[in-house]
Amino acid sequence: MRLYSIRLEREEFDRRLGGGIPHNSLVLISGEKGSGKSIICQRLIYGFLANDISVTYLSTQYTTVEFLNQMKSLNYKITHNLIDNSLRFVPVYPLLGDIKSREDFAERLILAEPLFDKDITLIDAFSSLVKYSISDASSVIELLGFFKKLIGGGKSVILTVNERDISDELMGEIERSSTISIGTEIKKGEEEIKRVMIINKYGGALSDYVEITPFRVIPKVGLIIEISTIV
Repeated sequence: MRLYSIRLEREEFDRRLGGGIPHNSLVLISGEKGSGKSIICQRLIYGFLANDISVTYLSTQYTTVEFLNQMKSLNYKITHNLIDNSLRFVPVYPLLGDIKSREDFAERLILAEPLFDKDITLIDAFSSLVKYSISDASSVIELLGFFKKLIGGGKSVILTVNERDISDELMGEIERSSTISIGTEIKKGEEEIKRVMIINKYGGALSDYVEITPFRVIPKVGLIIEISTIV
């Protein structure tokens, strides 16, 4: 099995994730709002691109300008990747309008197969896109089956999910289908808030990984690992 590397010089985030994401993986990143799911995605994107791995990023949070500004604030330079098409950024809300009116979104996503021609497809946040268009387990199984088809072709898919957006039944189906399951949590101390990445499941690991990783974000630096103990 091969690995999609996210390695950057002078940092250890890739080692914490076993070196990167194995080919043919469905990755779930779950957690409540503000727990760090999107910043992990942005670090993954930057790492993939730095290692010549192409990415499609579907975002429910940013317009194109906002995404560029966000990545610039982290010193993650990706403008040239948009120009050479190694990064395809898709701002979902500006394209589709009010997602509440798009009850057919899951079906439309399956029909938009050309969007998924890159090595990695990342949907942030998957749960906010499908909560109005998927009402039962059979519907989510169909969509997950589509992702499995992509994965069978050697690609990998990364989904972020806020558990509060979907039912426990649907969340369970996504978790069972995932190859890698990563949780994010907020730990509130007396003087500061810490965010934690927890690897709950890692199928197909090619090297050791770290189950619990505290992290924070520094402007103009990006995501950094906290060297501290989480209680």
